[in-house]
Amino acid sequence: MENFSVELDQAQGVFLPGQNISGFVQFHLTAEESFKGLTVECIGKSQVHWSETETSGRETETVHYQASENYFYHKILLFAGSDAELEPNYYRYAFSFTLPHQLPSSFEGAHGSLRYYIKAVLGRRWMLDAVFKRGISVNTIVDLNQNFQASIPVKEEETKTVCCLCCQSGPITAIAWLPKSGYVPGETILFCGRVDNKSRSRLLHTSVRLVERTIFKAQGKQKEDERVIREITRNLQTAERESLELWNDIPIIVPPLAPSDLHLCSIIDLRYFIEFIVNPGKLSFNFKVPIEITIGTIPFRDSFCTFQPQASAPPFTNGINDGNNITHPIGFLPPFMMNQYPNLPQSTYESGVFGGNLREEGDTEHLNIGFDTLFKPTYISYPSVDSQNNPNKTSLKSSDQRFNRHINVFYVIMLRHVLHKVYFTMAVA
Repeated sequence: MENFSVELDQAQGVFLPGQNISGFVQFHLTAEESFKGLTVECIGKSQVHWSETETSGRETETVHYQASENYFYHKILLFAGSDAELEPNYYRYAFSFTLPHQLPSSFEGAHGSLRYYIKAVLGRRWMLDAVFKRGISVNTIVDLNQNFQASIPVKEEETKTVCCLCCQSGPITAIAWLPKSGYVPGETILFCGRVDNKSRSRLLHTSVRLVERTIFKAQGKQKEDERVIREITRNLQTAERESLELWNDIPIIVPPLAPSDLHLCSIIDLRYFIEFIVNPGKLSFNFKVPIEITIGTIPFRDSFCTFQPQASAPPFTNGINDGNNITHPIGFLPPFMMNQYPNLPQSTYESGVFGGNLREEGDTEHLNIGFDTLFKPTYISYPSVDSQNNPNKTSLKSSDQRFNRHINVFYVIMLRHVLHKVYFTMAVA
């Protein structure tokens, strides 16, 4: 037998909760063979695992912490027989599932994963069963327009006093700010920062980075992990001891990532941060200014113009099988999304930054014979307009003014809201 595998009508294998998954199991027999049956399962689950070395008295042991959650399971029997004989030929068996409407997004982490896959098992007489796993990606809809807090400017500040040769010198103040804290994959974050060095130390370097922080939970314990996704560093060894360092609208493109929080998953907590890091020299430790950001899947409506516009879309399908080739639409969302967001920018499917291995403990060594078991989730991403044509590109001074202007607008809106509530209360009274 050759080429035992699972193919999907939606070739990229990217789905939204509630969508239909269809495809077929295929294999090629080069000789007559007996089979017990063929099943296909669709599985969605999260699992975490890590180990720690714990000491009690003189004894040291390795303790394993693990937990799991199940979100979806469906099994179909494609054929059965106590002694089914199949002649040499190419075989295809079609299947179809419908995903539940409430599912968390796919995610691959350092100590756990939230994974969806299709598993086909072909029972063989007198031989080990053939098993194939095909990973799929589920993208939960996280609409940034429902999160007002993520649409307003955010500014953070940290101050550190450096001791130089037992003598206290002036402070180092680092300020970081963003025009908003909500973004989608493909969008450009315009970072602004300032370091006011009033100490007698010469700064070695400053950097800004996009980081992912994950907390894995199991058996009442937690395991934290941090991964750097993007980083930009400036070497400042030639700068004066008392100096001002400016970061002016530095672009950071958000790569394909799972949305923040992993809604509906209780054992993996996912957060993202922009960190402004200052290295004040050999006599002191780095210090950083973190700003938490929210990664969603639907951008703010007022930022639609910064992305490529949606092209005229053909009728949405999960894929069209013409008998020889499978074609599939790229960059078009299902009708219910287009109805809810009629001017939604063009989207694409992009492979994520991090991946994992579909092979798990207990899997047969004959899993995916001739095929890879490595898997990277795929996420919805929005190609941005050329940054050179970006009207938001401004100077540091105007960025600071824009930040203050956004803050003023925010307070005006909140004041109107309070006055409206007071007026309504007085009217009722």
